[in-house]
Amino acid sequence: MEWIFECDLAEYDVHTVVKENETFEWDLKNVKNINIDDTVYIYVTDPEKAIRYKCNVVDILKVHEPPLYEAWYLKNNEDTVCERYVELELIEEYPLPGITLNELREHGIKQEYSFQSKRRVPLETLEFIEKRGAELIKSEGPDFLGAEDINTFPGVEREAIIKVRVNQSRYRKDLLKKYDRCALCGVTNKGLLIASHIKPWSECDKDEEKTDIDNGLMLCPNHDSLFDKGLISFDRNGNIVISDLLSPEDRMFLNVNENMHIELTGRMVSYMAYHLKYIFKSGKLK
Repeated sequence: MEWIFECDLAEYDVHTVVKENETFEWDLKNVKNINIDDTVYIYVTDPEKAIRYKCNVVDILKVHEPPLYEAWYLKNNEDTVCERYVELELIEEYPLPGITLNELREHGIKQEYSFQSKRRVPLETLEFIEKRGAELIKSEGPDFLGAEDINTFPGVEREAIIKVRVNQSRYRKDLLKKYDRCALCGVTNKGLLIASHIKPWSECDKDEEKTDIDNGLMLCPNHDSLFDKGLISFDRNGNIVISDLLSPEDRMFLNVNENMHIELTGRMVSYMAYHLKYIFKSGKLK
């Protein structure tokens, strides 16, 4: 099912939200029948008056107020409490001018259609949005932020890429249930945490390894970068192993020291053994 949600930039900085977060929440006031895997197009009001984003619904949340990191983007903190939220993941960004209101009016959106009520998308409009969105992205060229966009690929590849992106978002959500903070340093800001594979995605032999929660850690940006580049790893007991390529000064500024430890459970031990053997860079300082 496809929906159009309205965003007033005077109240919510959606452009910064999608730039800084892998997923983000949206209130579900006046919406009852939305489901996981539905599609949400975000229509931005004045001065753009256009659809700018296509998102996938990855979860339905029941909370009483928006998460702290979401509140940072609110321009008006009044009336922010809501009992239900939808968690969205960006799939496509449409460059300016976007899919404009005038274009939508010409393709099935009636004059009385209200975006404020989070309405379902008419079939005629949906077909136009998909076609026009692909044209906008293609015309922007390879340097556009979303130029790796799935609309530049043939149909079968396009569907495969959508599936990968959705699975990655679900993987992060599942890891957040296991870790509510960076596994190494304790950072708790959800907007900063990164779902990091222990055995890299590209080197997984089976699809099961790509989605195995035991093959993941939730890390802050600093420690995710160090782990991803093989500058830190962990032995079978969870004790940190630090590359000699990191100077004492780098270790201090990046907050890593030899006393750090993580808990390894289940299959994490074998995944970490792979990381230590094939990804970790022992090296020597020059």
